Amino acid sequence: MTKINLRMVTTLSGTMGDTTFRTLSPGNIVMSDKAKLPSFEDEEEKEARDIRADQFGGVNALVPFVLDAARKGFPKRGRGQTAANLFTRHNMGTLCTSQPDEEGGFTRTYNFREMALSAGPLETPAVTATVSTEERTVTFMLEAMSPEMQSSLCNADDRVYGFVFDGVNLRGKLVELGTRGAGGEVPFTLPAAWSTEDLYAYAFARARHGRKASGTVLLYPAD
Repeated sequence: MTKINLRMVTTLSGTMGDTTFRTLSPGNIVMSDKAKLPSFEDEEEKEARDIRADQFGGVNALVPFVLDAARKGFPKRGRGQTAANLFTRHNMGTLCTSQPDEEGGFTRTYNFREMALSAGPLETPAVTATVSTEERTVTFMLEAMSPEMQSSLCNADDRVYGFVFDGVNLRGKLVELGTRGAGGEVPFTLPAAWSTEDLYAYAFARARHGRKASGTVLLYPAD
């Protein structure tokens, strides 16, 4: 890095050749080498990097459709972290795989059975989901928790959430199911534009005070 003091120059910024110019204060110009793109001697190393980058993009592309659930499911966020960041981090390497195609791009394949909408130490809720493709409904059944089942990681006032996801159109909906202690049945009607061909239903719990959550349990399709 080189500094040039010129009293007549007040602003200068930009790139000329391989050199970048920045003005830090009137007459004080900083010159530095232009950042270079990483080079790879091994083509396999470059391809592996490109695959990881595309998989990251594939997971990140789902964030707008799951953000409501992620905000509930990832309540413990450090400074600078967002629910979107945590969703992407918890799903990297499992939710999306990328393979090079003949046109120089990548083909993405999603495994929505492995999608994580939440993470934390709480016990997963006792929920089932019944799907009727003819009636286009998903019915969640939350089993009421008995008092003796309570623990520090499973409380009657924990909130339970369901999530329905259309894997064809990439659309999702968060469904509030109530509390563990109350239980109950909650129906959800699929929007007209949704497909029933690749449908998923999940559930997770979140502490009443909002500081902890459980992992995500896949309810439909059954294994």
